Amino acid sequence: MPKKDRATPDTRTPLEVATLIAKRFMRIDPPRSTYMYHLGLAALIDLYEATRDEKYLDFYLSQMPSKEKAFNWRLYQVTGDKEWLKGAQEQGERFLANPRRDSEGSLLDPRGRYTVDVFSYYLHYPILFGHVLKDHRYFDEAVKQYDINAGYLLDPLTGAWYSRFGHSLHPNRPNPGLWSRGNGWLINAWGRVMHLWDRRHAAYRRMSKEWQQYAAAIAAFQMDSGLYRQLLDRSDSFEEATGSGLFTSGFGFAVLGGTLPERYAAVAYRTFCGLRALVDSRGNIHNVCTTAGGYDFEQQYHTCARFNEPHGDGTVMSACVAVHLLLKEKRVPKVAAPERLPEIVTKPIPGLVTWDQPETRTAGDIAKPVLSRALGMKALPANDLFGTTVMGLIHWHDHSHDKACLDHARLLLERGKQLTAAVRWNLAGEVAERTGDRDKLLAMRSFVETEIARMPADRNGIFKDESGGYRIEFLYTWLPLLAKAGAVEGSSRFFDVACAQLFGYQNWLEDPITFFWHSAYGVGEHPRRRTPGLWGLGNGYCFAAMAGLLDRLPRIHPKYVDVVCFFRRFADAVHKYLPVANGCTQLLDNYRTTPCTLATAQLTYAYSRGIFKGWIQPEYYPGASGGIYHIGALVDRSGNSLTSSLPTGGLDTIEAYAGHMTKNDPAAAGPVLSACACGSDCEKSGIRYDSMDQRLGAR
Repeated sequence: MPKKDRATPDTRTPLEVATLIAKRFMRIDPPRSTYMYHLGLAALIDLYEATRDEKYLDFYLSQMPSKEKAFNWRLYQVTGDKEWLKGAQEQGERFLANPRRDSEGSLLDPRGRYTVDVFSYYLHYPILFGHVLKDHRYFDEAVKQYDINAGYLLDPLTGAWYSRFGHSLHPNRPNPGLWSRGNGWLINAWGRVMHLWDRRHAAYRRMSKEWQQYAAAIAAFQMDSGLYRQLLDRSDSFEEATGSGLFTSGFGFAVLGGTLPERYAAVAYRTFCGLRALVDSRGNIHNVCTTAGGYDFEQQYHTCARFNEPHGDGTVMSACVAVHLLLKEKRVPKVAAPERLPEIVTKPIPGLVTWDQPETRTAGDIAKPVLSRALGMKALPANDLFGTTVMGLIHWHDHSHDKACLDHARLLLERGKQLTAAVRWNLAGEVAERTGDRDKLLAMRSFVETEIARMPADRNGIFKDESGGYRIEFLYTWLPLLAKAGAVEGSSRFFDVACAQLFGYQNWLEDPITFFWHSAYGVGEHPRRRTPGLWGLGNGYCFAAMAGLLDRLPRIHPKYVDVVCFFRRFADAVHKYLPVANGCTQLLDNYRTTPCTLATAQLTYAYSRGIFKGWIQPEYYPGASGGIYHIGALVDRSGNSLTSSLPTGGLDTIEAYAGHMTKNDPAAAGPVLSACACGSDCEKSGIRYDSMDQRLGAR
């Protein structure tokens, strides 16, 4: 709730909160065709059960794709109409005959993995079929599915479940992170049907014990706000709405069904109190986790909080209904209210009825208006100090073979009055490599030789700036410039210098925990230390510079393997901190800082280049495709971009980076073109990052 409302006690009942959410949900227009929307529809059935208000049932029925009655256990429960049991036998037999199984007989998700949310379905439905059809084969099937999936996904230390096994970078182990909603799917699915398990079945007692142990394991993670964190066991993870809602529903309906003792009603009530604080007076919901889990790194879960994300509608609505029914039946023992209110980490968006995922656009689609904008430039943008617009046009020329791009790159280079001599020669060398201008390349090599002889350096030969410090921007120009000089000369000496600079700057600037780099050392108010903040654009400069070096570094060079390994470690860090949506932030390790178009584009360019050239393995491809996805949200269909950092770093304070940005900077066009060119090459290459996921099971 807004701060002014949080100052006074919130006395809204569960039914009042559920009704507010339902009113907003029923205003979503047009209705969505997503499973999240249908989750909200299912919650309306729960609300109908609690209120007997026909408008909820009518709305649900109006959104059903088929008007013919087919097996729907929940509609049978609330209406008593046996027509909703029609087709159970046929559906049940199809379930048992499903051939998409591993060698032990476990059903799998569409990519051949073990996934807790999909498994929840594979546990829930055979219990239903077994009850409706009075057929113990289905309970046998539920036990088999449980035993195999628990073997892969259950964490024996905490009793919680991982979200996936066998996905992406983790082909033979669980993906990291005990994700709240993943466990919520299982608690909710199991808690709603465990009372339907035939007690005469041989495995009933064991499965009842497993259920109660699992419920106890999850309840142990409840916070003093009543809620559960996005990652259950991580104290730095935000308090999340959907997992909390699903736990509340599962516990509540299990108490009502008699498979959990009444102390879980108190757990559910306390969670409702926390959820109530996330729902404002218009039924809007804060702190909702977006998309599915199964990320490659735990850090990515921290970027998922959204306002009015549709996963929240059904999960929180049903939670409120479950607690209402518990209170109505006087099943909630006396319990103290939570000690504190949850922290709200999302910002309200006025007028937003439901949050939609950004449109997934191809690299070519994103590039089209940006290219038009770049080709229309009469001169380099004022903030383009390193010729990134020229590089973007060159990279798009390489991708499309459009000579107009190369011609305009040369024109903008000629008019780039703000460019230093080193930047000019770096860009001139790029053009000359493509036109075959040997004389220009030799002149570039002579410039490099003269320049490195006069540049100030420390006792290890690492070049310093005019103030005696080290700046990350230096590498963006000098690594590819030295590499081009080495390629022209055909000897190792310029490559030796380039590698020495790369690893020398690493020693000065790298953060040993995240493996990102600080932007400077020994500048401004920090003459004997690194400047604060892991600046996104600066790390983009560094990553792109490494790509420029590797493009030309001979495989026989003694440092080639070291540079490739370094590039891979940097790619790992980028992937690890890549947000789920909105793009890379101004400070990479602080997701609450503003998304930066330039940083996202530079990092995506280098990442995509690495995938396409084979410097990093195909399983990392989601880092490249994810970068293009983010750029598609940061750049509109007219080629305009959202916020970008100013081009230089090394600021004295972390706070200073907040104002170190500009909107719709034309200088973003070049890096966006570079990213889209390499991203499009990856898209068209046929690289299958998910090839391991096509297996049926783990073994």
